[in-house]
Amino acid sequence: MVSSAFPGRPFNLRENVWLIEQDIAGNQSKLGWQLWIDKTAYSPTFSGGAANRSFYLDGVLRGSISATGFDFRGSGPWLILSGETWLAHEANGTKSFDIYAPATYDLLGSTSVTVNDVGLPTIPRASTGRFDPSSTITAGTAVTIHTDWASSSFTHDITYTFGSASGTVATGVGGSTSWTPPLSLLTQIPNTTSGSGTITVVTKSGATTIGTKTTPFTLQAGAGVVPTISSLTVSDDNPTVVSQVGLFVQDLSILKATVNASGVQGSTITGRSWGMPGAQSIASGSGAKVTASGTVPLSAWAGDSRGRSAAWSGNVTVLPYLSPLFTNVLVRRCDAGGAVNDNGISLRVDLNCAVQSLMNSTQRNSLTIKVFTRPYGGSTWTARNVINVTAGTVTYNSNFVVSGGANYPIDDSFDVRVEVADKFNTAAAQTVVATAAVFMHWSKTGVGFGKFHENGTVDVAGDVYATGEVRTRGNGIVAPVGVVCEFAGSTAPTGWLLCQGQAVSRTTYADLFATIGTTYGAGNGSSTFNVPDKKGRVGVGLDSAQTEFDTLGETGGSKTHTLTAQELPDHSHVWPGGTAAAAGTGDIFSRAGTGGQDGSFRTGSGIAASGAYGAAQITGSRGHNNLQPFLVMNFIIKV
Repeated sequence: MVSSAFPGRPFNLRENVWLIEQDIAGNQSKLGWQLWIDKTAYSPTFSGGAANRSFYLDGVLRGSISATGFDFRGSGPWLILSGETWLAHEANGTKSFDIYAPATYDLLGSTSVTVNDVGLPTIPRASTGRFDPSSTITAGTAVTIHTDWASSSFTHDITYTFGSASGTVATGVGGSTSWTPPLSLLTQIPNTTSGSGTITVVTKSGATTIGTKTTPFTLQAGAGVVPTISSLTVSDDNPTVVSQVGLFVQDLSILKATVNASGVQGSTITGRSWGMPGAQSIASGSGAKVTASGTVPLSAWAGDSRGRSAAWSGNVTVLPYLSPLFTNVLVRRCDAGGAVNDNGISLRVDLNCAVQSLMNSTQRNSLTIKVFTRPYGGSTWTARNVINVTAGTVTYNSNFVVSGGANYPIDDSFDVRVEVADKFNTAAAQTVVATAAVFMHWSKTGVGFGKFHENGTVDVAGDVYATGEVRTRGNGIVAPVGVVCEFAGSTAPTGWLLCQGQAVSRTTYADLFATIGTTYGAGNGSSTFNVPDKKGRVGVGLDSAQTEFDTLGETGGSKTHTLTAQELPDHSHVWPGGTAAAAGTGDIFSRAGTGGQDGSFRTGSGIAASGAYGAAQITGSRGHNNLQPFLVMNFIIKV
């Protein structure tokens, strides 16, 4: 209550305003107000003159009386104006108001009461949703939504909107509720892992809506929201293996795999690949040669439009495989019955060989032996035996007489070629059957020792021992198959090949293939192999104790090398002793001379300098020559 005195008179004008009630739903307060006159000292004052008074509340006239006559002879106080009124609150429930009450009375004069910024209790309004612990939430994971309600009498209806999807979280909520955002909401963000949405909280008092508030949130896909790989569909892209074996076979099968994958909650698959030992990151639907055997592990990968990926692992059974193999081939002269006879005109083959067993319920591989002959050094082979070894048998350890109706005269030599084949590959061995054994044979063109004469002036069967030098004017040297040596010419001599890494026939160069195999390269994997590649390289000795040199065919080294900082030797840069000149004209630097020299270096005007002299770091970052003095020549290998 605030009062104000009438000037020079023992009377005060006093206001009285109080809160009667608040209407929460209507967001308004009901106030009672009164205007009083108080007497502060004895004064028998009365009059029939003017008695005017007014009451303004919140800037609005709430009551007013214009009258005549009053009697203030008693002790008072006197209520001269009163009433009740409703004041509307602000949207947020707050309210403040001003009071102004003027009065004019005969004999007393005029006065007024003013009160500014009177505050009313805030009326609770609409609640705002709050996520706990964070507004970044995960689909499929429960989160608590607090309403932070202003009144425990309120209830709340909560809904959500995310992209084009919407729904109800809960109705009739008090202070909080739990919500698990449906995983299906992720279909609204198929190409990203998070998106923005809102919840709307409608606050009610009974059936009356108090207000509505929205709260944003970020919905993210959990770590487990990844694409699915249901399976890996595998097949063999080698139709021969499929028809003959029906299982995967090492080094023969082309394993083709398709990754069966699907996106999750609206995502799409953007990439698929698979792998196995020796081949990784193969595109789905493509194939690669299987180089392992046994239980071979397979892996698969799929990525989706959200940037998420999934992995899969499994295995496939692969039968081991090796090409047909000779363990022994011996061709000798014999009689018609197959008995060994150095003077026989028939040929006997003693053979030990095998092909790989390929079992799929039954034996799926087969062993076939073929024999071909020709006069020694001839160009045309004649087919002789064809032996189909008993079905289910993959080894042969016996002998047979070369068939085909031919005789092999004792005074002629013959080339014999034996082939061992399975259903996929063929291995061949070639040998020479010499003439019949005699101590010495004279012909009109030369002499044979230990055999009938066929070639050259002297034709020898067996080893030759000499106590003196053996000299030749020809272009050949005596060397075992596989010897590599320097050669000054550009074309390899007869019986030799250039060592340039080229692929050559396993059949034509069977002796060399038997010596080096695929050590220097497998060629096309079946009918060819590679000779050593000596182009631009020097040789080093095999050394099992050093990893750089422990395998035949290993390569390494470089023509140039750039030193790293760790490879630089310890060293320092020393500046000769001396003194710096002061600013001005004269020596820039001087040191004690030797040999009659004064040691001064004069360069005109100088500048003052102090401190240590230094040397700048210089690095070239360029490779240095790593080559020893060399002479370029060809290398050749004996075949």
